[in-house]
Amino acid sequence: MGNLQQYENYVSYDWWTHIDSRNIEGWLQNFEDHDNIGKLILDSIIFYNEEQIKSYTRNIVNQLKSEVYEREMRVLNGKYHDDDYFDGKWEKYKEAIRVMPADAEDRAGGSPHLVARKYRPYLGEEIVVKVDSIQKNIKEGIKEFIFVDDFSGTGKQMSDFLSTLIEIDGKKVPIGKISEYFSDIKVSVAVYVIHKDALERLKEEFRTVSIRYVDLLDERLNLLSYDCITYQGKSKDEIREIIDYLSEIKTKLLEEQPDYQKFAEYELHIPIIFEHGCPNNTFIPFYAKTKTWKQLFKRGNEI
Repeated sequence: MGNLQQYENYVSYDWWTHIDSRNIEGWLQNFEDHDNIGKLILDSIIFYNEEQIKSYTRNIVNQLKSEVYEREMRVLNGKYHDDDYFDGKWEKYKEAIRVMPADAEDRAGGSPHLVARKYRPYLGEEIVVKVDSIQKNIKEGIKEFIFVDDFSGTGKQMSDFLSTLIEIDGKKVPIGKISEYFSDIKVSVAVYVIHKDALERLKEEFRTVSIRYVDLLDERLNLLSYDCITYQGKSKDEIREIIDYLSEIKTKLLEEQPDYQKFAEYELHIPIIFEHGCPNNTFIPFYAKTKTWKQLFKRGNEI
């Protein structure tokens, strides 16, 4: 199996949380005499731990703050004002926004709800609320709703959420099209990471919705694609052998655990892991657990 020191360092330095080095060794044993492929895709993992999530939350908040400052600079047309002036505008802006989990159901353990709570230290407890308060918030004069999650891969889950109908003043209105019914109200989405497919889909389906993000991913992270950056430097024959082998593993896991079929519509086969669990789009072997397959990372409902 060779030297596992680099992976043990990921654990000991708390870069990879909720696992230990024994999990890694056990997971690589799944690959039997192909553990070189196991190590190859293990090296491709992009892991977002708690400290990174805090940093990404601050990044989104700073994007909001920059937008406020830039808007004020245009209004001032070059006239000088001190920091107190801009800080006051930022505080006023916060009073008129609400951050909500991008989930129409009250699933406290779901990733949108976990992410929404991350914004409280930076925006205030009263700013982060539940989706069912939208109508009440509009009547109170709220001017922007920011719907948050950690990741949008295919865009289907976010699209389904934004298509959810809510009742406002007797009208059934899709959440993502509130601005089309109330022109003075802005709707936006904020995710830490988004796939290019999701970004294009959401922009096309919800033209009035602003989308904020930190990392943008694309097809080059797909472990079942010949264009995957993980396979740079390898011959076509080598890549074909790797993809065929990983495809066989995936098929076997779906046969052993049919419950994983429900993630098929989200599949991007990417090596993305969050500390609070794997997204629907994560490559199945990273989180699968069957009678013959030892688990490495977990999904959110398992942590």
